[in-house]
Amino acid sequence: MVNSTYSNVLLTHSRQLLSFAVNATAGMQLYQKAVPQIADIYASSSYYDDLALASIFLGIADSSSTYLQLAKTYWDKGALSQGDIALTWDDKHSAIPVLMVEALTSSSSLSSTQDVNVWKTAAEKMLDRIVAADGPGRLTSGGLLYFDGSSDAASLNPALNSAMLLIKYANLATTDSKSKDYLTFAKLQLDYVLGSNPMNMPYVVGVNPNSPQNPHSAPASGGSDIGNINTSPMQEAYVLYGAVVGGPDKNDNFWDERRDWVQTEVALDYNAPLLTLVAWKVATDGNDPFYTRLQEGAYAANRPDGTSRPCSNPDVYCPNNDPYSFSQSEQIAVGVILGLGAVAILLMGLWLTYEWQKSLKKGE
Repeated sequence: MVNSTYSNVLLTHSRQLLSFAVNATAGMQLYQKAVPQIADIYASSSYYDDLALASIFLGIADSSSTYLQLAKTYWDKGALSQGDIALTWDDKHSAIPVLMVEALTSSSSLSSTQDVNVWKTAAEKMLDRIVAADGPGRLTSGGLLYFDGSSDAASLNPALNSAMLLIKYANLATTDSKSKDYLTFAKLQLDYVLGSNPMNMPYVVGVNPNSPQNPHSAPASGGSDIGNINTSPMQEAYVLYGAVVGGPDKNDNFWDERRDWVQTEVALDYNAPLLTLVAWKVATDGNDPFYTRLQEGAYAANRPDGTSRPCSNPDVYCPNNDPYSFSQSEQIAVGVILGLGAVAILLMGLWLTYEWQKSLKKGE
């Protein structure tokens, strides 16, 4: 059932919000400039990617070439084609050419408004670099796509989001070989997250005995002693079923420690792409996920030596790992802001999943 009245209310508010953003009295500015207090925690690198994505979504919803042209304006003005190809909570520009191609090829009223081949070239230039994994993203020895910098704080974030873009674009690729390469690489990342990795761990809470037992989550923990979150309580009070944790380090090692937010924090921006990837797998692959092959104790047999990952203790200075040297209060702030900042990627993941299911129905 479609509630057209409510839909129109949402669309109206969306148009108003975009108009407010681009016509603000004080002009557009980065969030940390408007609110200096957050500058040392999670500063934003740009707002052009957000404006472009908002314009694309409104262009699709309204079948409006004007909004799509606005997206191109922000793409050019922000020089987004020169940005990092890793899709993260802060930098989402790599999704723009993929969504533009999808928008221009899905509507006859929009297809003639811009040259889709220009956007296809931009999309495939980026996706080809991801699949080649020869910089800036590279494969770990275990097969995880890893971007130095972007992957350091939650390695599964760029890997899953890149895989999401690959499967969404695959059927729009200019050649069959590209399409096959994109899907093969995406499956490699999904299988890794679901247990085909050196740790023998599916990085999704509650799906297997080898799943993470200590996600960095206050509601799941049930503890109240922030100074001893690893042991208060010894076993977490609730199982956070379906939550994706941050993931392993660049050497494929994972310690499963509650205090180590880098590896065990859960957040929307890497849970969202998993929805799209799992929907794709269910629709195209009848095989069970990899973790069904793992026997209890598989992770314990492969867990790295030591009681914690190097530099995981926020109270001990680590000169070679500055991104991990957050205080406990900053860890809390990071958790809150990650959740808020990832809403755009969550919405993107839900929308891409919906579009994928719709395209499957058309093909039936």
